[in-house]
Amino acid sequence: MKKYPASLLFIWVLAVPSMGLWAQNGAVSKARETTSQAAFIQEISGKVETKAPGSDWVSAVEGQMIENGTMISTGFKGVALIALGNSVLTVRPLTRLTLREIRENAGNEQVRLDMETGRIRADVSPPAGGRTDFMVRSPITTASVRGTSFEFDGTILIVAQGQVRFTGGDSTSVYVSAGHRVTINSMSGEPILVAEMIREEMKPDLPAGMSAAARGKEINPWKGTDLSAEGTVYVGTKWVE
Repeated sequence: MKKYPASLLFIWVLAVPSMGLWAQNGAVSKARETTSQAAFIQEISGKVETKAPGSDWVSAVEGQMIENGTMISTGFKGVALIALGNSVLTVRPLTRLTLREIRENAGNEQVRLDMETGRIRADVSPPAGGRTDFMVRSPITTASVRGTSFEFDGTILIVAQGQVRFTGGDSTSVYVSAGHRVTINSMSGEPILVAEMIREEMKPDLPAGMSAAARGKEINPWKGTDLSAEGTVYVGTKWVE
């Protein structure tokens, strides 16, 4: 049997565990590339409730952490300000939504929200040196952005800053820029980009048996909003007798 110096044996014994440690560190580093981001309630006004996965509805409190899969509901006068990583979500009264996912991946953030009903405002800010992929889905539309500010109620989108991709029920997408609105054609599900017709009002043919007042009420839940203040109107949804 060939003999080796004791010093070589000592080096070999140290080297084998070290290689295992390097492999383990590499796996940990890989796993950390995708991690959950912090989501918590900053401010509350009125009635706000949350329902974590597998739990009952409870009254929300300021500073409360929000985990993925948590439902958030606001009452008649309830408003919640929620921090989602670097972004801030304002949940308006009579809103119910679910935080599907918030995570960090290689310096970028990803946020996914499902809104059942109501209205929100999102101020999306990317992390330093990265970007934020922010998506809100309603039963019939989807709004997805990368760094912007917007309001959304499931059928109508108002963009304050940046640009938002708005996808209707027919899978048609439009890009909505700052200062513009978009809504949905209730008959086809197609987005109607109001920015294309600044300060104009159109009177299309109405469906048989439907009055202009009834038609306008059906697809304009924000009746009374001063559209001219932003220089835009609802094309095909604001009727002129």
